[in-house]
Amino acid sequence: MLNLKFPLATAATALLGFAASAYADTPPQSPPVVPEGADACPQPDASCPHPTAANEPAPAPQTNTYNYNAPPPPPPSAEETTNPWEHQLGFSVGGGVDDFANGAQRSVTSIGGSWNARLVIGTRSWIAGEISYIGSAQSANMGPLRSSETLYGNGAQADLRINPTGPMFNLQPFVFGGGAWRHYSTSGNTSISDNVWEIPAGLGFAGYISDLMIDVRGEYRFASDDTTLARDLGMVNTGSSFARWGVNANLGYVF
Repeated sequence: MLNLKFPLATAATALLGFAASAYADTPPQSPPVVPEGADACPQPDASCPHPTAANEPAPAPQTNTYNYNAPPPPPPSAEETTNPWEHQLGFSVGGGVDDFANGAQRSVTSIGGSWNARLVIGTRSWIAGEISYIGSAQSANMGPLRSSETLYGNGAQADLRINPTGPMFNLQPFVFGGGAWRHYSTSGNTSISDNVWEIPAGLGFAGYISDLMIDVRGEYRFASDDTTLARDLGMVNTGSSFARWGVNANLGYVF
């Protein structure tokens, strides 16, 4: 009896040691992956697939970031801010002396004065345009039976001016030519009201000191015959034209 128990105890001890060794060699199993959403894995105890892009949480919205310490943009260049008409508009007023060019008109009138207001477009360009108001006044002998009166002329003029030196120098010679309309009237009891068309042409010099403009010119005004005006002035020869000459100076400002 004693001999039988000893072998059984020895066998039981060996079996327990083998079982412990086999358990130690088995690798531990990782717990099942359970997604955050309850519907994604209906069996939490089973191994669930990895989450996909369809059930991944949406990324947080991106917001624009501004660097308030960044330097300001550079100022516009000189080419972008240059106005092509800057310092190209000039306005001036002035006056001078003028008279009729033909002897028939000079025999019944005297040399008189003239005045004008002129707008120049393109003062420092090669070609400029001018728009002017023109005026004149001179005494006129209305004939042996009439007293001496003042003959007034008022009108408008437009001409083209060529500046050979353009913007290169502050002293600018020029030539000009265009067309003009003048209305003659008198100051006394004699009723004179007549219009004469003129073609002015001449040359001059313009000088610029900062924004100031000085203009000096001489001109000749071709004109047509006007028999009615000649008779009103008491002229014997009514077939001569009412051409005029003049010299004037203007002072103005350039914008």
